[in-house]
Amino acid sequence: MQQAMDDIVKELGSEAVILNSRKIRKKGLVNLFSKPLVEVMVAYEPRKQRENLRKAPSALREAAQEAYSPYKRDFSYTEPAYTPQPAPIPVLPTPTTLPSATQPTPSLGGWPEGSVGLATAVINPGTGAAATTPGVFAPLKNEPGLISDTANKLDDIDSRIDSLDHVLNDFMNRFAHIKRDITYNFSPEIEKLVFTMCKNQVREELALSLAREAEEILKTRKDAGAYEVIYHLVLDYLGEPAPIAMKKYKQKVILFLGPTGVGKTTSLVKLASDFAINHKKKVGIINTDTYRIAAHEQLRTYADILDIPLGIAYRMEEVEAALNDMGDSDLIFIDTAGKRPGDPQHQQDISQIISCSKPEEIFLCIAAPTCFSAIREVVDTYAFAEDYKLIITKLDETRYHGMALNTVHYAKKSLAYVTIGQNVPDDLETANCEALAEQILER
Repeated sequence: MQQAMDDIVKELGSEAVILNSRKIRKKGLVNLFSKPLVEVMVAYEPRKQRENLRKAPSALREAAQEAYSPYKRDFSYTEPAYTPQPAPIPVLPTPTTLPSATQPTPSLGGWPEGSVGLATAVINPGTGAAATTPGVFAPLKNEPGLISDTANKLDDIDSRIDSLDHVLNDFMNRFAHIKRDITYNFSPEIEKLVFTMCKNQVREELALSLAREAEEILKTRKDAGAYEVIYHLVLDYLGEPAPIAMKKYKQKVILFLGPTGVGKTTSLVKLASDFAINHKKKVGIINTDTYRIAAHEQLRTYADILDIPLGIAYRMEEVEAALNDMGDSDLIFIDTAGKRPGDPQHQQDISQIISCSKPEEIFLCIAAPTCFSAIREVVDTYAFAEDYKLIITKLDETRYHGMALNTVHYAKKSLAYVTIGQNVPDDLETANCEALAEQILER
């Protein structure tokens, strides 16, 4: 199968979609005990004509242009010949005669506008008055666009200075805020814990909020320690873990959401394997991620190993059909495609899947090495799902676990599971909030 997928990507590109695959054997008694072959049905969209024209050699491109375009266009470009020009001979301005005695001697402010010249100023030591003698002058010729270009450059410099001033003011405000809150108001123990949380990627505002809350508690609870108070505050923020709760004789449909590459499919397989092997439950999987070429084959491989049914849905009615086919399953896991945050079409597709499947539980997967701005974007993107739980994936790929606290606090949702590796099904466990709090505070 891997060789077939490599050939598909090589010949048709990575956007090809696998519609179906099956194992077949060659006919005849000779091939009875031979290794089975793999038959794959693939759909793909041919490359657009303009891409072929762009990549084609010049001769083929001109032929295609002649055949397909109603207008004749010349793709060639001939650089005009360069003709050296003689250097211009500078022309010096003709000096004008000095003003006569009968003409009034102009002051420095009385020169004609746009003139340049030399002048000599003599100061009388007794009166302090200055007498100015003008020199030779000539009109200043303005080159076309010189003044406007200079004005534009000055405006650009002014805007950059304003932007830099804004950044510096913002930085100073932040610095003053931190200095005031940490250095002056907090005790040394609280101050140390705040810096520890920030080092572990807890948001600054959240860390300061925890510190202020701890200070208020310590004012009334003299017997409590700073670490103990902040530790329990962090536990309160993380909340109680919320894994899948099974109900006897009742089927449960579980939907997985999340952006591309966070480990939705792997997390789904880990949970499906855990319930099928360790809890002896009847499990089914439905795949709606028809965008990735390897998504279905990855699930197919695990479904064959676990001997559980696998359905693939390209349309909403196929989701309903797959759910009906798995009516005797205790758990049905639905995998979805990941798209860029904020894609309205993706939100509409997920909303239709939710409306069609009516899942009892929804899990949003977010990778641990994700920065807070990206976390906020993902949470905002899937806000339409409303009631969901969180799975923090790839927790083993970073030693800074503060993002778990950031995610739970911003999303206001329960944390269910964390993944700590790629082994199936071992590297998925129910969230241990006590261990997370200790890692955030480095105890």
